Amino acid sequence: MKKIFLLIISLLILLCSHSFADTLSAKYFPLAVGNKWVYLNGSTSGGPFYYSTSITRITKDTVINGKKYFSINNIPFTNIINFWIRYDSTSGQLKWFNNIASCNNEDMIFDLSAIIGDSCNNSTMPCTVNNYICNYINDSLLWGINSRVKAYSYYFTSSGGPGFHTYKFAKSIGFLYLQYTYSGNYFSSTHSWLKGFVINGQVHGDTNTISLIQISGMVPDKFALYQNYPNPFNPVTNIKYQIKNNSLVNLRVYDVLGKEAVTLVNEKQSPGVYEVTWDASAYPSGVYFYTIETQSHRDTKKMLLIK
Repeated sequence: MKKIFLLIISLLILLCSHSFADTLSAKYFPLAVGNKWVYLNGSTSGGPFYYSTSITRITKDTVINGKKYFSINNIPFTNIINFWIRYDSTSGQLKWFNNIASCNNEDMIFDLSAIIGDSCNNSTMPCTVNNYICNYINDSLLWGINSRVKAYSYYFTSSGGPGFHTYKFAKSIGFLYLQYTYSGNYFSSTHSWLKGFVINGQVHGDTNTISLIQISGMVPDKFALYQNYPNPFNPVTNIKYQIKNNSLVNLRVYDVLGKEAVTLVNEKQSPGVYEVTWDASAYPSGVYFYTIETQSHRDTKKMLLIK
């Protein structure tokens, strides 16, 4: 009887520990409708860094094959765009629904329960999106939150030379940082830094989704307003322009009836190339026009928001 009692106690401890570990692992990517993360992205191919802003958000949930999934518009610099993802409490894995996959219509994105030294790759685990090894876990204070950062890295060698990927997740926050570096025939590096987020309605950091960045301080030879990209878009797009002289710059967006929707830029600027990011989540689908005015130029272009 004593042995049976000890066995039951041991099983209960094991189950509680497993449940606790699963709960902790799930916090590395909090899944709830309304959660969003705002990133500053930078990339270079041997020259100066080119910056942009992107937004990752969870817009809705559903049940597929008896499992609850969340719709996510993107995970920075991965192929996960407008897909259904879920956290699997049994394996501790973050998965996405892929109806052409052979593994119960799912692929693994990351094993959020991984500890230092754990690894996976596409050859031994064909239903994975990323190759990596978990090589770093450290407690950190981020935006006033006592968190724990977990890093995954993947080193590779191609015909052009070596390179590596690094992904970082933060407990109770989500995807924190990405670096992709390739040092083959030409050096190329891409980074994505979390600058603000909303988790369960709580706002942390800078979640401003109108982001203006000066790409270059070189004096252009002429004024120009470029076509936004992507176009059509949902819900974020980028607008680039360049000015030749010091000037007051106004950049506004109008709906198809000519009513002003938002002012993106209204400030004095020096010569250079600029890019502004607009998040149109709060606006309905349709045709919009963006107009730039300086002291000597005016131009308008059309863009299409499709939700």
